[in-house]
Order: sequence, then C-alpha cells, then structure tokens
Amino acid sequence: MSLRGNFGVPWSSQVDFAILSSPTIKKLSKSHAAEIWRIEEFYQHVPSAIIRSWSAHVVSWPDSILPLGGVGVDPGLNLGLAFLDGEDVAHTLSLRIDRSDVPTAKLLQYLERVPILVEGHVAKNLPVVVEGPAYGARYGQPLLGAVRGALLLGFQNAGYDMVIEMAPKSIRSKVFGDGNIQPKDVWKLRGFSKDAADSLSMAIAGGV
Repeated sequence: MSLRGNFGVPWSSQVDFAILSSPTIKKLSKSHAAEIWRIEEFYQHVPSAIIRSWSAHVVSWPDSILPLGGVGVDPGLNLGLAFLDGEDVAHTLSLRIDRSDVPTAKLLQYLERVPILVEGHVAKNLPVVVEGPAYGARYGQPLLGAVRGALLLGFQNAGYDMVIEMAPKSIRSKVFGDGNIQPKDVWKLRGFSKDAADSLSMAIAGGV
C-alpha cells in the first residue's frame, strides 16, 4: 500500500449522493486488518487490556469519486479512525476502550499513541480531521474534550502537517451537502459502527 501525499486543493462535495452512499463495505478478519492497521505496534505502547474490542472494514466504490487522501478521527472511548487509500477505497477502524481503573492522565497518554495505527500508510502532509465538540450534547463532554486534545496532540507530535479540528455539522455539510445527515444513516451495515461511519466522513471532508 503506497503512501498518499498532498495532490491538490481540499475536496468539496461534487459527488452524486446516490453514488457516495452506495459503497461496498466489507469487514476484515483480524489477521487481514492487522496487515493494514499497526495493531501489534500499538499494543507495544498501550496495554491490550484497555481495548475491549476492535473491528476493521474496507469501504470501496466502483468509481474514483473520493479525494486522493485524508485521515479522519472520531474521538471518544468508542474511537473511530479512517484513512483514504486513493480515489475509491477507504479503511476504517473502530476501537472500544475500557478505562476501568485507568487514571485519566494515563488514558490520555495512551491515546496520544493512536497515530501509530496508521504509521506507514498515510503521508505526513495529509490533512487529519478530528471531530470538534458538539456544543448541544449533554453528557460526557469533559472527558471527550480531554480525549480530543490527546488525539490532536498525538497527531501533531507525530509530525502531521495539518491537524484540523472541524465542527460536526461542517463535516456533514461538506461531505453530504446537509449538516443534519448522519453518516451512520448513509452507510448502513450491521457491524459498521457509528464511529467508523463518522470517521469516514471526516477523512473525506479533510481529503485532498
């Protein structure tokens, strides 16, 4: 798999919604997923016990409709990651994090290591879009804000040139043309989580 670089101006949605919303989504086996996502390297820095579960999917379209590259990060203890691999393929990863008995400072230190998961697959000059806060949300925002900060700092310290925080509605408006459309409602598949769908929309929104 080749590294993708910055090949043009930021993408703006010009794609027919019917095409964008109709990819093939395939769940990967653990062994195949580990060839794409650097899970073993991640576990060298993060105790495997805090990862309750994880799953990976490959998302592909019949035509080259996507920007050439981008990374999406959906922050939270249900963490979503996505990156684009060319104009018609994306990869997503969902992690369920169990923070039981893990001090907040240690948890954030672990989350700063998340960029290891895409190391070697994503060029450092690609935009990394991290979803910003939803100010109307009622619960969990203090911890979510800390998690977001750890992820932003982690990608910045890993040498990525463009680490961008983007508001949820701005992401959806750019990708779908409507800020009220939810990615999970667009890309429907049993086992394809909300955080995977959200991170995919972020990768597309930041893509070049």
